Amino acid sequence: MQAQTSVIKGTVADIHQKPIFPANILLYDLNDSTQIIKTASTDINGRFVLSQIPVGNYKLSVSCIGYDRIQIHIENLLQNINSLQIVMLEKAIELDEVTVMADNIIHKFDRQIIFPNEFEKNNSIGGVELIEKMNLNRIVINRENNTIKGLLDGIVQLRINGAPADFANVQAIDPKLVTRIEYHDMPSMRYGEVEAVIDMYVKRRESGGSTSLFTYNSVTSEVGNESVNIKLNHLKSEFNLEGGHSYTHFKKNYSTNKSVFNFEDGTALTRYADGIPSKYYEDMYNARMSYSYYDPDNILFVAKLSYIFFDIPISIGKSHLYTDKQPEILINKIDSTIYHDKKPSFSLYFQKNLRDKQFVAFDIVGTYLNVKSIDSYHETQETIAVTDIYSDVNGEKYSVIAEGIYEKRFDKGKISAGLKQNLSFSDNEYRGSLIYDSKMNQYLTNGYLEWSAKINRVNYAIGIRGTFIQMRQETGNDSYVRFNPSLKLGYMFSGNAQIRYQSKMSIGIPSLGQLSNVEQVEDSYHIRRGNPNLKPASSYSNLLTFTFDKGNFSSSLDVNDIYVARPMLRNTFREDGKFITQMQNAKNAHSVYVLGSVRWSAFNRRLSVYARGGYRYNKNTADDYSHSLNCWYGTFGASGTYKDLTLSGEVRKEADLLSGERITYRGQSAQLGIDYKWKDIKVGGTMGWDLRSFANRILNLNRYASSDSRIYMPEGQTYLRLKVSWNFSFGRKHSSGYKRIENSDEGSGILL
Repeated sequence: MQAQTSVIKGTVADIHQKPIFPANILLYDLNDSTQIIKTASTDINGRFVLSQIPVGNYKLSVSCIGYDRIQIHIENLLQNINSLQIVMLEKAIELDEVTVMADNIIHKFDRQIIFPNEFEKNNSIGGVELIEKMNLNRIVINRENNTIKGLLDGIVQLRINGAPADFANVQAIDPKLVTRIEYHDMPSMRYGEVEAVIDMYVKRRESGGSTSLFTYNSVTSEVGNESVNIKLNHLKSEFNLEGGHSYTHFKKNYSTNKSVFNFEDGTALTRYADGIPSKYYEDMYNARMSYSYYDPDNILFVAKLSYIFFDIPISIGKSHLYTDKQPEILINKIDSTIYHDKKPSFSLYFQKNLRDKQFVAFDIVGTYLNVKSIDSYHETQETIAVTDIYSDVNGEKYSVIAEGIYEKRFDKGKISAGLKQNLSFSDNEYRGSLIYDSKMNQYLTNGYLEWSAKINRVNYAIGIRGTFIQMRQETGNDSYVRFNPSLKLGYMFSGNAQIRYQSKMSIGIPSLGQLSNVEQVEDSYHIRRGNPNLKPASSYSNLLTFTFDKGNFSSSLDVNDIYVARPMLRNTFREDGKFITQMQNAKNAHSVYVLGSVRWSAFNRRLSVYARGGYRYNKNTADDYSHSLNCWYGTFGASGTYKDLTLSGEVRKEADLLSGERITYRGQSAQLGIDYKWKDIKVGGTMGWDLRSFANRILNLNRYASSDSRIYMPEGQTYLRLKVSWNFSFGRKHSSGYKRIENSDEGSGILL
């Protein structure tokens, strides 16, 4: 007689049908748990086989690290079991707290990798607040208008897991899920012409989702913003819906101005304007929904639809005008503006990892912009109209941006290449005191090639960017070709100190609005005019950076020299008895920036003190003028946290700006803040003061029409703003994929 035996075949997977490998399979005698009859392990597909099992009663035990053990009773086994499906659940293990003392910053050639500690993550609500706690060099966060920009007023590109994002996306991040922050302070060519990149790496949920709410509103004036973000995750898909509203409603805005007009006969007229408190309302609404599909280490697809509406329902400027020659004669001036800007857009993105360490990505963005602007300017003496100007502008612009990139990694380096095509079509109507119609098309092709590698402690990257521009309008067609090289060098002295150098050329392209062949009357003296003959400007930049970090101390020093040939600068000249303001190509512009920063922290970074400041030199030279500006700027701040209560303070002097012949003297401010966190909710308040009586001062040095104006915003001079943040998350999380391209069209294409 032959003994009867059976076979047990099956698979082991998690609740999302992902194979578990390796899982241990043990078959015991049901009546004797110490006697193991058969053993096996799952393969990479989660399959297992137990063969030659005699007739009997058994207990099947399945175990794997990170999962709950499974036990199955099999009684009176007489025949084969060919498709046993076993589902395992993840095990939740609570570990004792472990503290690792190490530097939280790793310096790479082109970026810093920053690891927020548990205190910083648990004490923050939203990703923006977590970035604030990092005190990144050359980064300025403005909570009032929801922006993150560079100290040199350049673009700071925001990303989440490598995918481009905006302020609202970053605000909606749960800081507890952030694993690291990559701060690219010397971005590679694939990011485009940006000053810096902040990339937050966040664990993505596999099921469930998250909801975040944020409000930051003033109790002393009608200023604030609020946003909501909802994410739902299911397996490899994520659905995202978000919306926001920011507003500034002032009722007591006014300005003072002194203008000096010099005429051809050698005479001059000085005109004064004493402002009267008036209304200024500004609102911005945004909504966005997106869908993404991610297959780990394989494919990422993102579809996004967004809508932005910027609205100035009313802006009124009132003042009394008089001249030095007839101070007793007063003229009442009223100028008003109504402005609407609508911008719907869509984008599709696809990326795939290929064999042999290769990567490709493709992106297409379509945008429609519609601008409606109504301006009126009136001067009356008693009841008699002296000046009456009206302007009605309706502009439409369609654009399509398509881009592709390719990357290949080698043992000793990486090559990256990309090609982008931008097509823009604008159709603008100008009605009122002057009537114009403007149609313009712009075709922009941009490609780059970059190689980066490392030799011992020396890092280097060389690249070249090629740009082809073609502009078509009624006055004629223009086309340009530019090639801009780039070189980066870096030397790592140790794990804590590094010196880097970057030299690059870039091109500044005039906007469609600046190229328009139109005129707009501003007031009784000024006319604003487009310039179809405006040419692209070439910029040459040299940056030297030194960084040193050790334990709780971090520091950096930057020296940046920028020279621009034929820059596009505003100029005012005399023509037919009028003062004409127009963008023109000047001779050159030269800027030197020196910036130093230090940060010290203690008590596991619960106490932090930071300071950054520097010197800026600017000089603009044209055919008929040369102006320069020297200024110092800086920020000093500190924050301390005890349990769930945080106190903070900051004093800031912003850098003044020279643009063409205009100097803008920017703010000097101080603020104190207090925050209290309870679970996933954080409430707080900020008290702020403008240390000067005026918000901004603009000095125009033009030899024909100089002016000195000051803008006053009494409702924003001293403010108290309350903040409420709430992040709620649920479900499981997994590693997220990322996309590497993001394009958008920001310019309206009209002359403003």
